[in-house]
Amino acid sequence: MKFLLILLFSCISGFLYRCGGAGEEGNPRWIPKWLRNTKARDFGCPAVFLLAFWLLTGRLNFWASFFTFGAMFAALTTYWDELNKGKDNLFFHGTGIGLATIPLIFAGVNFLQILFYALFLGLAMGIWSEFIENDVLEEFGRGFFIISFLPLII
Repeated sequence: MKFLLILLFSCISGFLYRCGGAGEEGNPRWIPKWLRNTKARDFGCPAVFLLAFWLLTGRLNFWASFFTFGAMFAALTTYWDELNKGKDNLFFHGTGIGLATIPLIFAGVNFLQILFYALFLGLAMGIWSEFIENDVLEEFGRGFFIISFLPLII
């Protein structure tokens, strides 16, 4: 059952991440125009992550969730272009999203687990983005990884 829940929430996160990259006039056209906005990614992915975390662990700590949401929101808004001569650094992007979960220590998550989550997420997002040419699949995959690596910290 946990596997199906992780798969479902991974797909939802992937969809929202892609919506955030679709833009006003972007593709695919089947995404409603009101959802083709970076805020779908910035608000949606942290919300899905925290919902999945809560459903899978039963642990809910308001302040840990509040700060994790804020940090993950912030991490999703930057691609660390300044470190890579104007080109997105998706290794750092994924690592930043992973490190945004540090406040979950106050919900009982071990810091070492968070560190592994951040490293694996950064590597997966960076490597995936280097090899995938299709923008839709690339962005979906990055959003998918945010949840699919959740078992590393639960």
